[in-house]
Amino acid sequence: MNNSKINIVKEENLIELYLDERIYNLVVIKKALFNYIEDCYYMLDHFDENIILVKIYLKDQNTNIDEYIKKLYNELFNESLRYDIMIQTKNIRELILGRALYTTCIDTDENTVDYDNNDKNHDINEIAVNWFDKNRGQEC
Repeated sequence: MNNSKINIVKEENLIELYLDERIYNLVVIKKALFNYIEDCYYMLDHFDENIILVKIYLKDQNTNIDEYIKKLYNELFNESLRYDIMIQTKNIRELILGRALYTTCIDTDENTVDYDNNDKNHDINEIAVNWFDKNRGQEC
């Protein structure tokens, strides 16, 4: 079987696409279909080992099916390209994120707070007192 086969059932306003999973990853197919979610109802199934069957029920009877299929294939190509770029740039994105988080986690002399020498005016016995015990008998 070639990389795709199309079956159109005009009476049911149905398009059946047989997409080769080696070309169009399942994630790519789902993302492409989601962009047209307002126009159609979708059903996905495996046809055989490498073929995904996508049943598309068009909501509008007046939809130009040929035009819709062309737009969908463009969207499949677009999402496939985005997916490939995401895979290719995964390591660099992880390095950038790791570096950004790493610099916020290290203590430097500027960020270190010395709690022993910080403001001697506070007494722990004054701070760690139950409010009700301290204010018993007083009106608010």
